[in-house]
Amino acid sequence: MKIFAMILLGASVSAFATIPQGKYKADKIVCAKSGKVLKMGGDPSARKPVKYDMFLDVTATELIMTVDVVSAGWGDFRMKCKQVNRGAYVYTKENTYEGELKNTVAKCNSQMMERYLKSKLFGVEEYGEFTYNVSGSALTIFNTETVTKYSCTEQANDYPIYYYNKL
Repeated sequence: MKIFAMILLGASVSAFATIPQGKYKADKIVCAKSGKVLKMGGDPSARKPVKYDMFLDVTATELIMTVDVVSAGWGDFRMKCKQVNRGAYVYTKENTYEGELKNTVAKCNSQMMERYLKSKLFGVEEYGEFTYNVSGSALTIFNTETVTKYSCTEQANDYPIYYYNKL
């Protein structure tokens, strides 16, 4: 009976709409409750002189988030940083998976910026439940219990929603 139940569970999980494997680029991050769009940077006039390019590689069992951070053309020194988060995941029900994104790399060409990056890691997630939606080449992911709230703190229980497009 246990074997039958495991087979049935495996069949039901494989029937879910899964995230298509491949590489995605973040288009934007939006706070779910306030609607605030978080800037990915790159506009010195908007006082966002740092540009973030965020990518998500999806395999059958692992997510790898890579964030490239560069200064947006101000000053003589060109700051470059790279952060990598990775973790396993498993589908649990329709449009839901459990998993994590632990930081594995945080490196910059400046020790001061590296310390800053490590103090404000981007997109790190403890093990938890994530909701996703796939529509064509668009992918959205969020975790209502996230540990990385960015600037989504103006309203109680707010959280970021990541919007990606498949490359």
